[in-house]
Amino acid sequence: MSVSELHLSSDDLIALSDQRLVQLIYDALCEEDGGGTFFGLVDELVERTHPELARADLLRTHSDHEDANDLLDSLESLRRRQAARLLRDTFGSESDA
Repeated sequence: MSVSELHLSSDDLIALSDQRLVQLIYDALCEEDGGGTFFGLVDELVERTHPELARADLLRTHSDHEDANDLLDSLESLRRRQAARLLRDTFGSESDA
């Protein structure tokens, strides 16, 4: 069943765990956006505000892959983005000027 067919009420959404909510958001984005810009924006927001959920989602999405290197590459990319955010927060960015 696709996410758009779920028809979740406000109470249903409140009852979702954080991890399930993130999973449904990503599933819906893949259906609607095909992994485009909006997907990237939500991905960045989740990584900034809940890095542990971003990591858990990586583990979930790679759980059925046979190649462990894909998971390791994704985790390393996550760490690099976290480091880049730390540098941006420490030294500022050009858009902050």
